[in-house]
Amino acid sequence: MFKNYVTVIEGSAGAINALECLLNPLPTDFPATILIVVHLPPTPISRLPKVISRFNRIYVAP
Repeated sequence: MFKNYVTVIEGSAGAINALECLLNPLPTDFPATILIVVHLPPTPISRLPKVISRFNRIYVAP
């Protein structure tokens, strides 16, 4: 039976440092999808995927 694993991380606008601590050591073949929900001010385009890509080796989808 094939299993799909999902990890959900939630935080506020100040969670960027915590996200770096959590995501930086993860291997590129981490066996789960990671969903990140961060409460940010409403803007047309979020820079969060670009910021996370700087300290993470896993593909970040916008």
